[in-house]
Amino acid sequence: MTVLQTETMTAAEVIEAIQATCRNNHRDPNEIGVVFAHAAGDYWRTTIADCISETEYDDVEYSEYHRQLVIEDDSDRNTPRQKVIVLK
Repeated sequence: MTVLQTETMTAAEVIEAIQATCRNNHRDPNEIGVVFAHAAGDYWRTTIADCISETEYDDVEYSEYHRQLVIEDDSDRNTPRQKVIVLK
């Protein structure tokens, strides 16, 4: 596979990490929510916690402009892509 794979956790790793976090905090995984955290980019360095409401199976590619992985719909490009599960 491409070099992109080394930059992402696998689905199994995410599941295990969530289960371990629940075990370590004595929480039932059926009763605790999951959010996606990211920087707001504001003066106070706020961390935003977005709710996850769906998942998709999609292509990502590395963007030199953004310096990170992006979901790209332009199928005419010849850049390495990887299929991933996207949390939305």
